[in-house]
Amino acid sequence: MTEPTSQADERPEDPKPASKQGNPEVRKRLGLDQRKRPKWLGRIVVLAVVGLIVVAIAWRVTRKPPPPSYVTAPSVQGVLKVTVVATGSLDALETVDVGAETSGRVLEVLVDFNDPVEAGQPLLRLDTEQLEARVDETKAQLVAANASVRSAVASAKEARLAAKRSGELFEKQLASEAQLEQARAAAARAQASVSSASAQATVARASLKAAEAARDRATVTSPIDGIVLSRNVEAGQTLASQFQVPVLFRIAKDLRQMELAIQIDEADVAKVVEGQEASFTVDAYEARTFPSKVISLRNVPTTDQNVVTYEAILSVDNEQRLLRPGMTATATIVTSRKEDVLIVPNAALRFTPPEVLAKEEALKKLNGGKDEAPEDESLPFRVWTLDDDGQAKAIAVSIGATDGSHTEVTGGDLKPDTPLIVDLEEPKRR
Repeated sequence: MTEPTSQADERPEDPKPASKQGNPEVRKRLGLDQRKRPKWLGRIVVLAVVGLIVVAIAWRVTRKPPPPSYVTAPSVQGVLKVTVVATGSLDALETVDVGAETSGRVLEVLVDFNDPVEAGQPLLRLDTEQLEARVDETKAQLVAANASVRSAVASAKEARLAAKRSGELFEKQLASEAQLEQARAAAARAQASVSSASAQATVARASLKAAEAARDRATVTSPIDGIVLSRNVEAGQTLASQFQVPVLFRIAKDLRQMELAIQIDEADVAKVVEGQEASFTVDAYEARTFPSKVISLRNVPTTDQNVVTYEAILSVDNEQRLLRPGMTATATIVTSRKEDVLIVPNAALRFTPPEVLAKEEALKKLNGGKDEAPEDESLPFRVWTLDDDGQAKAIAVSIGATDGSHTEVTGGDLKPDTPLIVDLEEPKRR
């Protein structure tokens, strides 16, 4: 007899779980077969990181700061030039403004900018029609005045003869005294008429001379040999010179010799004297320095925004014609030159180590705001160098002249080529 099978026995075998199925390569890439990490392992990692951070902070707090690092510059034995720097502008040595003294219409302009001219050379011509008419008029007036003089002379001669005859008749008692006085008065009036006519003739001659001069000045000429810097007139323009002479041309005598006018500050004017050597630069030639010399120092002050300056004139040799009038120049005047002296940077005189500065500030407060006097009054300044251990060490010195960036050392134990501290070196960022 056959045993009956159960329904459970007839079901097929259970398939594999979904997580166990699929391509093994895909499962590997997706990490499906990896085992889960235990939770205690993550806690250990976090605690280790926190511990490292705490150790790093404690090390930074408790470590000693590194010793300061200094920037040094050596003292040198050499030449010190004390200078004064000022700015100004170039100009021609001799410049003449040429105008027209006569009014009229411009017929012709004979020169232009930069043209060389000679003394007496025509520069401009005006219309002379009215001027010629004025000359003719004054000539006619002179002729009339001369005729009046001759007429007056003849009348005077006639009056004198009449007075003489009256006198003779009076002596013979053939004429009265009244007739004699009338004759003499007529002779005097006739002589006065001669003087008046002569004066009128003189006025006419002066008017003729002025008219001829005005006609001649209708041609404007150059007063000097030179070069035309500017021209301020055009042909056809009408000039009116009755009230003010218009400037038509500006002529420079010789651009091979020029001058530089600079403004010296009142704080430096005592250092500048005539004859001092100087040099200057202009923007047109940045890499070139032009030699010069102080030839004049004016006493007239100039005040601009409460700043008082004095004008100094420097000579300029412009043989190569590189420089032009009006250029702005920066001049350097050598007011003093010291040979073979010990020189230190000014930054070394200004530097004081921070820890020393802090102590001095504390002592200053204790002294009521007064600085502590130096140990040696003859050596009131100090510079700092490094000893064998790399520590800052002070050297007391006395100083002399300065050029603004370096100073002469006149006393103390400082030697040439000594490295002097000028600043603290910036720490490198990590």
